[in-house]
Amino acid sequence: FLICSSCNKISFDKNDILLQNQSKINIIDSLCLKNKNLNTTTYIKPLVISHISDVHGSSINLKNFINFTNQVAPIKIGIITGDILEHNTESNYDYFIKSLRESQKPIYVTPGNHDVGETSDPQLILHNIEVYKRYVSPISLKINNQTPYYYEDIDESKVRIISVYDFESNSSYKGIYKSNICYSNEQIKWLIATLESTPQDFGVIIIKHIPECKVIINSTNTFQNR
Repeated sequence: FLICSSCNKISFDKNDILLQNQSKINIIDSLCLKNKNLNTTTYIKPLVISHISDVHGSSINLKNFINFTNQVAPIKIGIITGDILEHNTESNYDYFIKSLRESQKPIYVTPGNHDVGETSDPQLILHNIEVYKRYVSPISLKINNQTPYYYEDIDESKVRIISVYDFESNSSYKGIYKSNICYSNEQIKWLIATLESTPQDFGVIIIKHIPECKVIINSTNTFQNR
C-alpha cells in the first residue's frame, strides 16, 4: 500500500506524493522482478495496488491518486473505497468521472454512504440502479450484472476483486439516510455464489466502504452481530 492522502485533511502536490513514496516504490520495483530460481514454468505477476478512500469531494486528492497510479509502473490497479463525494449532487459527481477518465489503469470503486445519500433530503437519495449507473457502469468490467456490487478477475495475478455494496436499505434511520450497513438477501446469495465460483488457485480481495459496524439484514431493522 502506498501513501496518498485521505479524508480531505491533507492535499499533496502530485510530485510530493511521488517523492514521499520513493523508497516504497523502489522496494516494490525489486519485488516485482521475476525470480529466476523458481522451479516452475508458470509465473504469477505480483498484484500491486494503489488505494484511497474518503476524499469527500477533493478533486486535488483524487487527481493526485490517479496521477500516482498512472506514474508508478508496478501498480496494476487502483481501488477507491467510497466517500468520493461529500454529497451526491450532479456538480460534485462530474469531477469523479473526469478523474476516472484520466486513469491509464483499471480503477475499481465501491460507493460510500456520502456517495449514495448521507442526508435527510430525500431528493439526494440514490437507489440501487442509480448507484450502479453512477459508480459501476463507468468501470470497464468483464462481467456486468447491473448491480452496485460486482466482481472482476485479475487473471495474470490470479486474484478476484469483489466489491460489496453496503447500503441496500431504502429507508432512513434517525433522520440520516444509509448510515448503517444493510445487505439484501439477493446480494448475500450473490456473494456466496461468487466466493464458491472463485478458482481454487485465486486469491480474493473484498472491497467495501465500512469495515466494521452494526449490520441490518434484509431491511428488517433488526441489528445483528458484527
